[in-house]
Amino acid sequence: LHAGADRIRPAHVLPADVTARYWSVQILDRSNTDGYIDLARLWVAPGFQPSTNLSYGAQFGLETSSTRLETDGGSFVFNDRPLRRIFKGVLADQADSEGVGQFFEIQRRLGISGQLLFVFDPDDVYAYRRTFLCTFKEPSIFEFPYTDRNSIPFSLIEEL
Repeated sequence: LHAGADRIRPAHVLPADVTARYWSVQILDRSNTDGYIDLARLWVAPGFQPSTNLSYGAQFGLETSSTRLETDGGSFVFNDRPLRRIFKGVLADQADSEGVGQFFEIQRRLGISGQLLFVFDPDDVYAYRRTFLCTFKEPSIFEFPYTDRNSIPFSLIEEL
């Protein structure tokens, strides 16, 4: 983990596959006067990084299920709920081995309730905003524009 005064990286993505029986995490922070750290969650899991980037036009933002009710007098009454990050994108022109072989299997296993860690870009300067624990908002419908190639539209919603 890298926690500098200028930047916090919420995820460390290994450059290659690693199989290990045990994992050890060492954190060195000499400037920490508290003598301890508080981590919300440690996530060690397999990953999938497609060989083809997301298509242009991907969407990232916030969503809420808060409600607003206008009273007869014209003021508003709110039922506040937390904001959640959402992401929508398309993995276009994927080989069947990646789309049907890997992405489809991930969705089959997780459904809409299994959690995954979405990392927009491992080297992203805004990774602390665009990396989040999430679920699929709905299963994807794969498109097959060419033989042995597919396009996968998908949407994710943050798990709070």
